[in-house]
Amino acid sequence: MTSEQPLQIAYSPCPNDTFVFDALAHGRVPGAPALDVTFADIDITNGMAERGEFDVLKVSYAVLPYVLGEYALLPCGGALGRGCGPLVLTREAGTDLAGRTVAVPSEKSTAYLLFRLWAADTVAGGVGEIVVMPFHEIMPAVRDGKVDAGLVIHEARFTYQNYGLHKLADMGEHWEDTTASAHEANDAMDEEHAKSELAEPTIDGLDIFLLFGDQTLVMAENSVKDMQVGSVGIFEAVLRRS
Repeated sequence: MTSEQPLQIAYSPCPNDTFVFDALAHGRVPGAPALDVTFADIDITNGMAERGEFDVLKVSYAVLPYVLGEYALLPCGGALGRGCGPLVLTREAGTDLAGRTVAVPSEKSTAYLLFRLWAADTVAGGVGEIVVMPFHEIMPAVRDGKVDAGLVIHEARFTYQNYGLHKLADMGEHWEDTTASAHEANDAMDEEHAKSELAEPTIDGLDIFLLFGDQTLVMAENSVKDMQVGSVGIFEAVLRRS
């Protein structure tokens, strides 16, 4: 990768991703490298990272253990928060999911990892078939009876009522209720990976900045070992190690 070549970056078209990368993608950050942007569903970007196909990718935290040999975790670009976790939606309120078919956005997504923990605690006998589909197709599939329930992410938690669906459970609430410290638990795990896996490699000549109003956040420094993994959430940006 040279300074003349644009960075190959892939992230989902969901609102938080397009907002976070807007200034970079449209050349509004002085001195930042040009970007060649590809929009793709999170399950696809997770797979791209596993195959090492792009320079920068937005991926699920759950896929990090599979890609840290090829990519470095960036300290910015993540999506996190409380009260905004993935939801399990059904057509009928209070549906028992034992043996039922559930649509999920990715089997290596953080949402699915949280779903598995929730189901193990609450669904006697376990759920039935798991069907992977693009996140924007899940609510219509539940509404139309193609699956019994759907695990949704992104803005779906604010729009599912428009499909006549019911919230069966909130994966974020379950995680916070059972761990009491959702972000800190994940942070410790990721810092351990960062210290053991990313101690030596460097990313030559990379200084990327994200602009949020009047604030400028450093997205990556020249040395991976100086990165601070201080934010933990559902999604994170990773950079190919050079």
